[in-house]
Amino acid sequence: MKLQPTSQVRSWRLLSCLLGTFLLGGLLIAGVVSASEESELFLARGNKLYLDGNYNGARENLVQAAALDPKNPEIWSLLGTTDLARKDYPAAKESFIKTLALDPNYPQAKLYLGVANYYLGNYAEAERLLNEAKTATPGEGLTYYYLGLVAAQQGRPKDALTQLELGMSVAPQFALGFKGYQAAAQPVTPPTKPFYLSFTTGQQYDDNAKVLPDNTTVPGQGQYRGHKADWCTPMIINAIY
Repeated sequence: MKLQPTSQVRSWRLLSCLLGTFLLGGLLIAGVVSASEESELFLARGNKLYLDGNYNGARENLVQAAALDPKNPEIWSLLGTTDLARKDYPAAKESFIKTLALDPNYPQAKLYLGVANYYLGNYAEAERLLNEAKTATPGEGLTYYYLGLVAAQQGRPKDALTQLELGMSVAPQFALGFKGYQAAAQPVTPPTKPFYLSFTTGQQYDDNAKVLPDNTTVPGQGQYRGHKADWCTPMIINAIY
């Protein structure tokens, strides 16, 4: 799932103008193009490369754009988005911090800063930023998805499922990428230990069962020593836990 840049860059119009300058003028005279225009060119290239999936190339151009125009929050925001795509979360965090320092209300910057903190394991800070982003832009589905992931990491499966389901209702286009997280957030039911109880009865042959008390005299046989060959009825109870 690719995160989208936070705003439309005036890329192709500017790029066409600058390329036209190169073609018509032959050689570009040093100093004719201002630093601001150069930074816009690098920004446009970086944006194009990002959209093409060339994140390393995008970053190279955006770093040059930031060096020429360090007070442009648009550059820092796109640089942070590129670093998120590269999974360089510390660098992404720094870029979004700079974005918000330049413009505290810059679109989606708090959301993506929250995402960077989530991947860095800073769950409390991620949740704070994501809740602020949700308040500012309640229609942004990614906010709910990542709030769900934070809740799952903090051991709150019920909250996690609620947020993930909200994300799927607000932004179903991202649902496939988060389906696995939704299954993982399901509360685990502890396994029950089995208990078995069995009762067995029947008849058992006993070759020395005493059916008369000891020291009994049997007429014609003398002292009673037990009755040979008799049947008894045993009862067996088995319990397993």
